[in-house]
Amino acid sequence: MWNKAKEFFKNFSQEYFINDLIESPLSPQLIAYHDPGCFVSQQYNQIAGALLHNKELKNIRSLLVTSPQPADGKSTTISNLAICLASNYNQKVLLVDADWRRPQLGRFFSHTELKPLPEDSSVNAELRDYIFDTPIPDLSILPVVQKENWIEFIMEILPDLESDFDLVLIDTAPVMKVVDATILGRVVSAIILVVRGQDTPIYMINEAEQILASNSCPSKACILVNNPNSVDVYNYLVNPHYRRYYTNYYGEYGHDRAKPATPPKRTPRESADLSD
Repeated sequence: MWNKAKEFFKNFSQEYFINDLIESPLSPQLIAYHDPGCFVSQQYNQIAGALLHNKELKNIRSLLVTSPQPADGKSTTISNLAICLASNYNQKVLLVDADWRRPQLGRFFSHTELKPLPEDSSVNAELRDYIFDTPIPDLSILPVVQKENWIEFIMEILPDLESDFDLVLIDTAPVMKVVDATILGRVVSAIILVVRGQDTPIYMINEAEQILASNSCPSKACILVNNPNSVDVYNYLVNPHYRRYYTNYYGEYGHDRAKPATPPKRTPRESADLSD
């Protein structure tokens, strides 16, 4: 029975069945966009707030997200975090797809929905041809537009990206498969490791952290996804009344309280000091 339950949570990923979902070219995995008031979206929102208010992550300008192994949920996690940061925390966010072997971000946001940045944009003119707007205000995306020397290209333009955006989120390949994460990890402000509950072995998590540490990469946090203990997942999936209650309860609870303070906009090229 436990094996069946484990397989269920493995297939569950970070999505749930969205009833009456309006047809959209954006991936259903972008739950923070499709259903911002639901329980899952609120978890992403809490993580986004923690990133901005954590003392060790103060004034970060670039954040790399990786995982020990494929299919841990890093691309889904970074995409939903970006949506929450742009939509709820007044941050001008750029999503960068550095996983050039298996790019996902362009598919999530649908290439047909990506629009060129306007000419009056503050983004560096030389980079404007690579960066696209998304349907979500203050959220732009740099999809994989070339595979040759893509990691080197991102490293070269990262200082300009950090000056044009409040926060640059970079999705890269699993740290135990290729060296991309350790190469980019030396030039970003911080790294987050995404691990999958009930699936990622402990030894892989430890090895991934050791690899990052041995390459002088600033690993700062770990996000656990697919944690079956956080909510009654079965009822949340199959019982619309349970799901509606959970969503409405947290939605109303949020309206009864004052909104969290929005971090002020950071000035261009403000230094990233992680020592505070």
